[in-house]
Formats: sequence, C-alpha cells, structure tokens
Amino acid sequence: EKLYAKMNANEKIPESLGQKFTKFLDNISLTTKLVLSFIPIAIVFALTTMLLEPMIATGVNFVAAFVLINLWLKSCVFKPLKDIKNYLDQVAEGNYSNEIYIDREDDIGQVLQAIQSTQLKLEYEMEESRFKAEDATRIKNALQACQANVMMADNDLNIIYLNDAVEDMLNNREELIQSKLPNFKVADLIGTCVDDFHENPAHQRGMLDKLSETYSTNLELAGLTFGLIATPVFNDDGERLGTVVEWEDKTDSLVLEAKAKETADANAANSSALQVCQANIMMADSELNIIYLNDSVVDMLNNREEKIQTKLHNFKVADLIGT
Repeated sequence: EKLYAKMNANEKIPESLGQKFTKFLDNISLTTKLVLSFIPIAIVFALTTMLLEPMIATGVNFVAAFVLINLWLKSCVFKPLKDIKNYLDQVAEGNYSNEIYIDREDDIGQVLQAIQSTQLKLEYEMEESRFKAEDATRIKNALQACQANVMMADNDLNIIYLNDAVEDMLNNREELIQSKLPNFKVADLIGTCVDDFHENPAHQRGMLDKLSETYSTNLELAGLTFGLIATPVFNDDGERLGTVVEWEDKTDSLVLEAKAKETADANAANSSALQVCQANIMMADSELNIIYLNDSVVDMLNNREEKIQTKLHNFKVADLIGT
C-alpha cells in the first residue's frame, strides 16, 4: 500500500538491492564482469575441495565452471550481440529510424551508442543526398526544356551533360564536323574531352582552367561557326564544379548577314551613283509607291512646286517618298 501511494504521488520509488546490482553490472566493462564471474566459481571450488573427495570435487568444479561461464556468455555477450546484429541488419537495409534502447554504459552500451550515432549520421546524409538529387533533377529537367543549346563539362573538361537542344544542333552538323574530326559522334560525346573540338587544345584548356567569369568566343570548325558562351559553376563554398557552355550555330546567320551586307553595299554604291547623276531620276516599288528621288529630280520639282500645287493642292516635294 505504501508503494502504491508513492506511485500515485509520483514520488521516486527507491531501487531494490537487485535493481542496484543489475545497474552496477550494466555500467562495468565486459572484462570486469568476466573477472567477477570467477568469484562464485572460486567459492564453489573452495567448498567442493573442502567437503568432497578430490575426484568428485574436480568433476563438480568443472560442471560449475561450465554452467557459470555459459550463463555469463549468454547474458553478457550473446544476447547483446544478437541485439546489435539486429540493429546493424536494419541499418544495412536502409532503416535509419530504429529506436535503440541504451540503459548501460559498458562496452555493449558504447557499441549501441556508436550504432545510434552512425544511424543518425546516415539518416541525415541520406536526407541531404535526397534533397540534392531532387535539386539536380529539377535543374536537369529545366535544362532539357530549355531552348538554349547547353553542355556541361567537369573540371577535367570531360563532357558530363548535354541537353536535347544541343544534341539536335550537333546531330544536324555531324557529317560536316566528321570531315574535320572523323571520330566525332554525338551519341558518344558524354565522357569525351572538349579538347577534341579544338585544333589548339592547350590554349583552350589553359583559358578554361583559369576561367572565373563568363567568357564568349567563336569556334570555327569544318566550315561551320559556333558561338560559345562558357560560364564556370561554383558551389556554396566557392569550389569549382565545372563549366557550362552555351552553343549557338551561327553558320547560316553569318551567311545571311554577309549577303545582306553585300546587297547593302551594292545599293549604297548605286545610290551614290544616282545622286551625282545629272538626269532626273525617280524610283517606285511594285505598288507604285515612290521609294527614291535623286537630287536632280528633287531640284526640278522644287522649282515647279507652286505651279503643280495649283492642280495638286497637297503636293509637296519633301513628302514625295512613300506616296
């Protein structure tokens, strides 16, 4: 009744002698336990030697030692080792949320504490790896959907990623590139070195190794011109992770620009020739809208502007272009 009353009053119940002894055993090392286990064996040896015949005493001592050592091994070694094995099996299977009950400070308790610490560390590392993997997947999906032609190389300049856009662009130019680089295959680019794209790889490698900010250049290869924008990638600690390279096939646009410039230069030459011509020249497009007047015709019409306005009230030489 007194014990029940103390439990209801949340009072601390004093430990029994057996509980104190068990707690004591849990807090000493296995070596000490082994030494202590020889005390009852020594007592049994002494009693049997005093009370029994030598032959009988020897047999009894042997059996007693065997039983006591076996009991010690089962309670102090085999059972804790079985629990430890079960915990380790769970960790090996990827279960890092095991509840490990530690109520001892001996060697077994220290092993259990080590398993618990390892379990917590692995759980944290797995969670961190999962977050990083999810971030990497999001970035990869974003790059795959990106219209830009994106390639990534590691610090050794080995290609580790190509998005769909850059693969399509290089596939369209594969045969031409192979005329200069016979072994070039878009399907085999992952793992190859970007040095293979350059006739002077040492210069390119030296520049990329020291790259600390975005760098733009053109790569001319097999009659093709590619615009490259290289950007170094760093982690939160400032450690270089690699280089992202955006590709642009400028070949067709440069041809069009060259043709447009050629046409513009020709038009400029024709315009200059017409301007100094003494004939009065006007030019209209296919819709009969005036697109050009040389100086001679402008001067002539300016001299007659007032008379023309008597018939065409809105006529103005200055406004003729476009009418």
